[in-house]
Amino acid sequence: MNKAYYKPGTRIKFRCIRCDVCCGTGPNVTITIYDLIRISKRLGVHPRAVLEQFMNVVIADVIPYITLGSDQWGRCVFLGFNQNGETYCRIYDARPYKCRIYPAQLGGLSEELKLDLKCPGLGKGEDTEIASSKDVQILLDETKRHYEKILELVLTKKLEPLRALYEAIDNEYRMHKQQQK
Repeated sequence: MNKAYYKPGTRIKFRCIRCDVCCGTGPNVTITIYDLIRISKRLGVHPRAVLEQFMNVVIADVIPYITLGSDQWGRCVFLGFNQNGETYCRIYDARPYKCRIYPAQLGGLSEELKLDLKCPGLGKGEDTEIASSKDVQILLDETKRHYEKILELVLTKKLEPLRALYEAIDNEYRMHKQQQK
């Protein structure tokens, strides 16, 4: 683990020790409208309801960013604890792609990955694929499409950032529902 950047699929010693360093230090995970729709499907509610109840929206200049919400202790709202005190993700099967590739993180809009060296699971356990090429590619594609849609609505259609976010969510959700038919 001496390198600064890794390629998807690289194998390193890693085992999640359920310490909650990744999920207990939020809200710092930005998500896409596609992540939001997957979470809403998992919870069985409209994406806007998920946005209002479980997410934060931060507007920086003219760009709205969606972040996972946090509880009163700053932990991810979807972080659960079992009877033994071990952590788990309440939406594991629909968790955002940034969470899926952790402890790897994107180093920009390329396939270069960096590791979160604060993760105490690094260096433990068996050699494990840190992030699959498929998951990294989905994350990159969805991130690019997310911001292209938002920026088109803000810069071209001149919508206020929050309204642009709502419109992008509604449009994608409508398309998602049509594809399911």
